[in-house]
Amino acid sequence: MRDLTYDGERPILPQGYLSLSHGGDWAVAAYHPLVPVGIDVEAPRAQLERVIARVASEREVAELDRATVWGAKEAVYKAAGIKGLDWKKEIDVRSHREALCTRGGERYALEAFPMGADQVVVAVRQPLRVVLTGPESAGKTQLAAQLAREFRTLWTPEIAREYLSEHGNDYAPEDVVKMAHLQKERGEGVAASCPEIVVEDTDVLTHRIWFREKYGRLHPDLEAMPLKGDLYLLCAPDLAWTEDPLREHPKESDRQRHFELYKNELELNKKTIAVVSGQGSARKASALRTLEAFGVLPLAKHRGAGDENRLR
Repeated sequence: MRDLTYDGERPILPQGYLSLSHGGDWAVAAYHPLVPVGIDVEAPRAQLERVIARVASEREVAELDRATVWGAKEAVYKAAGIKGLDWKKEIDVRSHREALCTRGGERYALEAFPMGADQVVVAVRQPLRVVLTGPESAGKTQLAAQLAREFRTLWTPEIAREYLSEHGNDYAPEDVVKMAHLQKERGEGVAASCPEIVVEDTDVLTHRIWFREKYGRLHPDLEAMPLKGDLYLLCAPDLAWTEDPLREHPKESDRQRHFELYKNELELNKKTIAVVSGQGSARKASALRTLEAFGVLPLAKHRGAGDENRLR
């Protein structure tokens, strides 16, 4: 509570996401360390029957009880944080387990449960997007593949490698921008196919820093593209340099300087960062410890604890 501030009516914490609600006999709170969350508590009220048609479609009203529909709309609205969101047109409650925010193009997992006579609904944005980032030859691709196998999910490869392998190394500024857009599109597409967690080998941050280093200036398109990762695993340059025709900065001083550039840029964008280091299997173990610290566990380990859900 000491750290709680407000942006208008929206509660803000220095780390993670918080949502508050009160109604009936309860005041409730929901918190998630990595992804947006919303919560609503609804007391039984006769007027809900009269007003539900203003915010819900005929299908939603026919398939779900009124308190769950209203609570889900309210919870998604809070999690999305988009002012002026139209509950009826832009929040689609698919079931008691899932909703979509059509304006933001984001999916939310729902959990609805009674507390006494009241109904509580929690919405958590999914999937969790884990981005591997950092300087060249820092083991990002290998680690991305390892984590995807561990969590039995998909991972997004680095588009630049595909692009340069096809078009050659003699690229121009517009090629870097094109690669960034292709990376963004691929990331969004893969994320839409993953129910809970997706792993990404780099994102637009790599292209942003690449452009600045290569051409000594900023590109407005790259600077304007948002960083969509929820957790950034920043790979330390503590691995031996591996020769590759697509890599350009073999000097140890450059690799360390780039590491600091990534770190500073992520901090400037207020992203959640964890540094991953270590040789061989220790590197994967470092990444898994970080995820476990946020309550994100591989499926087998979570089931071993008697929980059928991968993410808490």
